[in-house]
Amino acid sequence: MLILVGLALFVLATVGESIQRSNWSAISGYVDEIAAEMGYESYDAIDDADAKEEVRQAALLLAAQDAVAVSHGYKRFSKVKDEAEQEQIRAEALEYIANNAGESGFGSALAAAWRPLLIVSIVLLACGTALTLAERRKKPGAAQRGLTKNRLRGFLGDQRVLLVIFIVLLVVVVGLINPKFVKLTNIIAIFQQTAVLGILTMAQCMLLISGGIDLSMGNMMALVGVLVATLLMQDVPLGLAVLAGMGAAALCGLFNGVIIAKSGCIPLIITLGTGKIFYGISLLICGGSFLQFKGKLDFMRKIQLYNVLPLMVIFMLTIVLLMHVLLNKTKFGRRIVAIGGNEKNAFLSGINVDLYKIITYCIGGLIVSIAALVLGARLDSITATAGNGYETDALVAAIIGGVTFEGGRGTVFGAFLGCLLTGIISNALDILGVDAYVKVVISGAIIVGAVVLSNIDSLRKKR
Repeated sequence: MLILVGLALFVLATVGESIQRSNWSAISGYVDEIAAEMGYESYDAIDDADAKEEVRQAALLLAAQDAVAVSHGYKRFSKVKDEAEQEQIRAEALEYIANNAGESGFGSALAAAWRPLLIVSIVLLACGTALTLAERRKKPGAAQRGLTKNRLRGFLGDQRVLLVIFIVLLVVVVGLINPKFVKLTNIIAIFQQTAVLGILTMAQCMLLISGGIDLSMGNMMALVGVLVATLLMQDVPLGLAVLAGMGAAALCGLFNGVIIAKSGCIPLIITLGTGKIFYGISLLICGGSFLQFKGKLDFMRKIQLYNVLPLMVIFMLTIVLLMHVLLNKTKFGRRIVAIGGNEKNAFLSGINVDLYKIITYCIGGLIVSIAALVLGARLDSITATAGNGYETDALVAAIIGGVTFEGGRGTVFGAFLGCLLTGIISNALDILGVDAYVKVVISGAIIVGAVVLSNIDSLRKKR
C-alpha cells in the first residue's frame, strides 16, 4: 500500500514540476532583463527573496504586455509609440494577470508543492520496499510468493482500486496535455456537472444492491421539477413547493415499490412502464413548454463553502455519506443487502421482503426529488424531457463502480467513483476540444470496456 501511495505522489510531483516549468518558460526570457535593469548581474545572482519576487512580478507584467501587444499587431510592447495605446495595452495586461491569478487551482498547488511531494514519495517508496523485503525474509520463498500474489490479485481485483488508478492516470495525462484541466475552477466544475448524476447514482446503487432497478428515475425527476416550477410560478412559497415535490417523488417511489413487491414482476419492465406514466403526467402539467423556477433555487448554486464548494456539491457528498451509513451501518441496510443477495433466504430468516422493497423504492424517490432540485438550480428552468437519459447514466455509473445486476454486491464508494469517472471523461473530452460526435463514440467505448472488465470475475466463476 505504501508503494502505491508513493507512486501516486511521485506522479503528482512530476505533474507539478511540469506545470511549474511551463509557467516559468513564459517569463524566463524576461527575468534576467529586468534584473539587469535593477542593477543585478542576473536573476540567479539575487539573494534577497523579496527582490526576486519583485523581479518575477515585473517580468510577468512585461511578458503579459508583450503578449497583448502581439494581439494588437506589434512585435513587442516596446514597439508601441502611441501613449494612449500603451495605456490600453497595460490595462489589458493587468486584467489578464488578475484573471489568471484568480485561478490558483489544483495545478498551481501542485506546482508550488512538487518538491515536498517528491521527497514524501521517495520516503514512502523506500519504506514500502524495505517492509516488503523484510516480510519476504520472514517466510519461505514459495509460500511468500503465493501470499504476495494472492494479496496483489485481491487488491487489483477490487473495482474501486482500479477506478482510482484509472482516474489518477486520466487526470495526469489530460493535465499534462492541457494544464487548465487541473485548475481548481475546472475541478469544481466537474463536481457541479456530476451533482445531479451523483445523487441519482446513489439511489440506483441502493436499488441494485437490494435486487431491484429503477428506469423511471429520469422521468420522475422531471415530474418533480415540473411540479415545483409550476407551484413557484403561482407564487407558492418555496418551502411548500419543495415539500410538495418531495411528497410527489415519495408517492412515485411507493407506486413503483408496491407494484414490484406485490406483482412479483421484473422491476426493469415495471419501471420502464411507470416512467412513461410519469412522463405523461409531466406533459399534462407543463403542456410541453419550459417552466421557470424564477431564480428561487439559485442559492444552491451561489452559496459556496469557503468560497469554493457550491451547496449543490455539498448536497451530493452528503447523500453519498448518508447512503454509505444506511447500507453499511444500519439494520435496514444489512437487510436490503440480504434481500438482494438471496431473496428466499432473507424471507426464511424472517425479513418482510415486500415491506423492505417498498421502503427502498420510497427512499429512492426522495433521493430523486433532491436531484430534481439540484437540476432546477443548475438550469433555472424545466420541461418534461429534462430527465431523459439520466436513469441509464446512473445505472452505468453504478455498474462501472462495481455494483452488479444480481444484487447484494457493490459499494457506495465504488458507485460514486463510477459517477466521477464519467464526469471526468466528459469534461476531459471538452477540454481537449474533441468533436461532439467523436465524444459520444469515445464515451460509449470507455463505458462498454469498464462494464466488461467489471464482469470478468463473474464470467470466471461461471466457467
